[in-house]
Amino acid sequence: MNRFFLIAISFIFIIQISNAQIDWEPVNGPEGGAFYSLCGNDDFVFAADENYVYRSGDGHSWEKMPFKGYYPLACDNNTVAGISNNYTNNPQLEKYFMVSHDNGVSWMTGALPPTSRGSYVGDIAVCSHGIYVPDGYSESIFKTTDDGLTWDSFPAPGLYCYDLWAFEDKIYAEWSGAFWRLGDDGLSWEEVSPDFSVSEYPV
Repeated sequence: MNRFFLIAISFIFIIQISNAQIDWEPVNGPEGGAFYSLCGNDDFVFAADENYVYRSGDGHSWEKMPFKGYYPLACDNNTVAGISNNYTNNPQLEKYFMVSHDNGVSWMTGALPPTSRGSYVGDIAVCSHGIYVPDGYSESIFKTTDDGLTWDSFPAPGLYCYDLWAFEDKIYAEWSGAFWRLGDDGLSWEEVSPDFSVSEYPV
C-alpha cells in the first residue's frame, strides 16, 4: 500500500513540474501563428512571419519591418540575410534576396541564387566566409561572398539536402539521417554525428 501512495505522489509531483515548465509569460512580442524563421545574434533576435519581420534587443520590446514572407532568414553578428516573398501564393509579389549589415536598419537587394526550380526550400546559413543557400533538387549549395551580386555552387552532401546552418563559423548540414560539416576547403563534407536512423530525420 505504501508503495502505491509513493508512486501516486511522485506522479502528481512530476505533473506539477511539467505544467510549470510550459507556463510562459507574454512579452508583447509578435502575434505569432505562422512563424517562418527565427534567428539571433549578439544584438537582436529576428522573427519572421507571413506579414512582417520583427526584431527585439531584449525580448520585451519589438519592432516590425515591412517585409513579407521572409523565409529563409539567417544571421550572424555582421549580416542578416534572407529571401522576401518566398512563401506566398500571390504571383505578383516578386521574390528578393536581401542583406543587411546593420541589424536591419538598411537593406541591399541582390540576385536570387540560381536554383534549379526557382524556389527556395530549407534553411540558409550566414558566417564570416559567405551566405549559403541549399538547392535540394540539384544536389548543390550556392554561396555568395558579395551579398548576392554573384553566386558560386558546390556539391551538397547528397540529393535533397535542405537543412543548413552555421555554428562557430563552420557550415553544417543535415542529410540522410546524419549531420555533416563543410571542410576548410569549402568543397568537401565530413560526417560528424552519431549514426541516426534515416527514418528519424534529425534536426
